[in-house]
Amino acid sequence: MALPTEIINKIFTEDDIKIKELLQLQLTCRHWSPIAQKILYTFIDFEDEDDRDEEYTREEALQKAKLLIRTLVLPNNQSRFWIKAIHFGRMLDFQFESIAQDPHSNISLLAHLCPNIRQISADPTTFDFYQLLTQLHCEGYLQHLNDINRP
Repeated sequence: MALPTEIINKIFTEDDIKIKELLQLQLTCRHWSPIAQKILYTFIDFEDEDDRDEEYTREEALQKAKLLIRTLVLPNNQSRFWIKAIHFGRMLDFQFESIAQDPHSNISLLAHLCPNIRQISADPTTFDFYQLLTQLHCEGYLQHLNDINRP
């Protein structure tokens, strides 16, 4: 007999459950997998939780964003609807040399793909970041956005 979904969800959302543990839990049981996946996709953080104190490269964060976008556009992938918050970390804190490195294009693509985003943050933020969020909202995207970090 399986535990009710509500109880499993409550257990999986405890503060002491790490992302790596959720990844393992989704592979442990077919009943647990959709619950763990939904929790994993609720908050997207492009900074690795294990590397917060160390210098990480912006290229790694951009690569993570590209991989996420590639996953979200797969046919029958519903995870894009589960994303409620995105933290871009220090992705905006560098000079990009080409359009392929421009993090604003990733922000724009994610806004188009994920209609339920409520919170967006980056550290630090830029004028272009806020300008892009305003433009996307005016175009009909990010309509549920109610929390952005202040400059």
